Amino acid sequence: MIETWKPIVGYDGYYEVSDLGRVRSLDRMIVSRSRQGNEYLQHRYGRPLKPGKLTQGYLKVSLGRNQQRLVHRLVLEAFVGECPTDQQCRHLNGNRTDNRLINLCWGTIKEDRQDKKRHGTNPIGSKNPQAKLTDLDVVAIKHGLKLGIKQKVLAAYFGISRTNITNINTGVLWAHI
Repeated sequence: MIETWKPIVGYDGYYEVSDLGRVRSLDRMIVSRSRQGNEYLQHRYGRPLKPGKLTQGYLKVSLGRNQQRLVHRLVLEAFVGECPTDQQCRHLNGNRTDNRLINLCWGTIKEDRQDKKRHGTNPIGSKNPQAKLTDLDVVAIKHGLKLGIKQKVLAAYFGISRTNITNINTGVLWAHI
């Protein structure tokens, strides 16, 4: 497969991004200053940039000083165009580190949520980092309610509010269980 490179929007002549999700700097001449204050030209060799990872799992690169950019956005902006209003980048296979052009497209928030459900990466239930309960806790709560245990007793035991117990019982919360 042939890798295609395009300039990064706003960084023409400095950086390029490929359709395989790689980013590189380009060879260029820069003006440097010696300790005596004399200016001279220095050749800067291009190189592939090593991406870092955000806590959410997305890859980022540094373009110049304090210019952190998400790799998936760079790929789409270079090969597809600017992000349309009310849209965001979608990873079609659910892998946030797969920044190949064939895996990316612009889409609505609703489409992105549908992708997450399809891939099983939607942070529902115990997958949500803010969840206080596990799937087994919810099963125990539902079973306790069927046995006639009062909501206030279950709420105190699991350290949640009675409203949460009601919402679990009616399917507002933890509906997937």
